[in-house]
Amino acid sequence: MALGAAAFKAQDNRTAVFGTNANFKLAYNSATGKFELVNAADTALLSVNAVGTLIPKTSATAGAGLNLAHGAAPTSPVNGDVWTTTAGVYVRVNGATVGPLVSAAGVDWTAPGTIGSVTPNTVRATRIGVGLAVDADILLYTQTATSTYTPLFDRNGQTSDALWFGARSLATKTTNMGNGFGAAWACCIKDDAGVVNVIGVMGAVRAGADNTGNIVLRPYSANTPVESFILSPTTGLTLLHDLVVQGNDIDGVAGAFNLLATPTWVVMGAAATLVDIGAATGTCSIYNAVTSIKGLTQAGPYICTPSATQNITAAGGITTAMLLLGYEIRVAGNGGAIDITANPQIADGTNGQIIEIAGTHDTNTLKLDDGTGLKLVGAASITLGKGDRICLTYNASDDLWYERFRASV
Repeated sequence: MALGAAAFKAQDNRTAVFGTNANFKLAYNSATGKFELVNAADTALLSVNAVGTLIPKTSATAGAGLNLAHGAAPTSPVNGDVWTTTAGVYVRVNGATVGPLVSAAGVDWTAPGTIGSVTPNTVRATRIGVGLAVDADILLYTQTATSTYTPLFDRNGQTSDALWFGARSLATKTTNMGNGFGAAWACCIKDDAGVVNVIGVMGAVRAGADNTGNIVLRPYSANTPVESFILSPTTGLTLLHDLVVQGNDIDGVAGAFNLLATPTWVVMGAAATLVDIGAATGTCSIYNAVTSIKGLTQAGPYICTPSATQNITAAGGITTAMLLLGYEIRVAGNGGAIDITANPQIADGTNGQIIEIAGTHDTNTLKLDDGTGLKLVGAASITLGKGDRICLTYNASDDLWYERFRASV
């Protein structure tokens, strides 16, 4: 390259050192004290200051200020080396290679890169702002061997007494969402085999509308999620498995599930259902084969809340919905005396179910006849007026409601 003077704009403080090429010149800038590689537009492409710092041009839409082309890792890198491969960016620090700093596949959360830490790959601590205030952060700490630090999602600076989002989990679907679509947090474990196993999921799913959902818990069994807990804003809590409370004996003294001050409730799987409500409100015990006791022990009043009066039609009879109203179903003829013609007169119940049908009106009476689902004592019909009643039990094998007793006043 030839030595010589070069033309610069009048406002420039550059003196050409090398080159008269129209496209590139090496010049000294007296205003900044830097040597600069300058293009035809008098823009510094690269500069070096007095202490030897290499300063690329500022990145812009036209191109980056520095380009490290993808290649292979050096066989013997030295401290300060920087290179890129198709896997990401690497640097040599204190005798160790750190990287990839940025992976083509994204951030590896199983072994995240160091942010805000002096010593790489040992303790990581970072603050990521998620709110409007300076201290509205996510504080993320991970440590290799101890549990001194745990992840903290922290939303500070609020001024009202309300439930605020500390974090948000968002699932996005490319088509219209339906019931069951949702977002969750997964609990996973991994050992020296390197396999990440999901062992439980806590989340919420769409239920009926895009702005309505159920909270769900799904523990995993052999890599398969098992729905165990559903909390609905309309139907409340649904437990899909037995509620198990460990106790020493049937009175639940140890590990008791307290319903009131002293009563206990102990349920032990499908093999045995043990319920013992203690002396605070009387005793109600339901046992099965495990204790060789079967049935109901009741100390104190036995109260069954009766239904509201059901107006029965001849063609409709007593329906399944009415059977779910409780033990005592209060009835009247719909608009007058009714003789049920529906077949069956009473909808099928649950095997062993006991109901008591009670009349409530002396004019709008209800007549039940032997046959079409009913087996009445002596095949005798009964007309239920005010205060009259008949007790029936359902036998699923015979598909019949059998009369237990009747009473007329």
